[in-house]
Amino acid sequence: MKKTVDGRQKILGYFDTFEHGIAYLSSINESPLLDDDITFSELFARWKATKYDRLSLSSRKSYDNAYRHCQKLHDMPFRRIRYGHLQDVVDAIQAGYCTQKKCRGLMGQLYKYAIKYDIVTTDYARYVELKPHIRKYKKKPFTVRQRNKLWRAVDAMPAVQDVLILIYTGLRIGEYLRLTPQDVKWRSHYFIVRQSKTAAGQGRAVPIHLNAGRILRPLRSERNARLTSLSYQLEFQQKLCYNIFDEVICTLERQVRICPT
Repeated sequence: MKKTVDGRQKILGYFDTFEHGIAYLSSINESPLLDDDITFSELFARWKATKYDRLSLSSRKSYDNAYRHCQKLHDMPFRRIRYGHLQDVVDAIQAGYCTQKKCRGLMGQLYKYAIKYDIVTTDYARYVELKPHIRKYKKKPFTVRQRNKLWRAVDAMPAVQDVLILIYTGLRIGEYLRLTPQDVKWRSHYFIVRQSKTAAGQGRAVPIHLNAGRILRPLRSERNARLTSLSYQLEFQQKLCYNIFDEVICTLERQVRICPT
């Protein structure tokens, strides 16, 4: 059984009888996903409904932001979008390399979804090029003098211990926020990162540095779902998220008078 897709004959499958083939073709034609007029926005809504429940809040916001940058494509039939349309959208983004990369990532996700449901046959997102990534500043590790300043400030500003834990463990902020007391193996002196930004980072064991242990051990008695000290030292009405945590950390660094890295 064949069907014309984008002007070409595409094999849908092989069937024992003509009736079975016609029945399958009828079910395919009734699918709303094969509507020739399905737009970029409509496809994004369908993809979003199947994808967002498996993404973190920050990832959802990133994809929503990338979708807004694709405003020129919103009302275009997805089948009529070509490489030039995608490249023009990415080139018009002035927010920076990371935003352009996320926008291209969204396009790739939509094309992968569209190809899966036979809406298109060619992934034009893979050909989209990004401008060279120019780092605004070079990250540097904390010096011994800066770490000593933080240790001296622990009593006056207890939240500084979160900065010290990040320094001595090398965790991402998102990984640290999701760390629970149950993930810490006190007798074996390590903890398990169960949720990470990348698949390779999930389930990895991280040794507890001696200095980090000095901070973590007193938190064992805290009756809290999260190990993060800021989650009970700061009275937030909402769940402690990356942006709030990052803002607090930057404020502490300014108060201690060290340059953020």
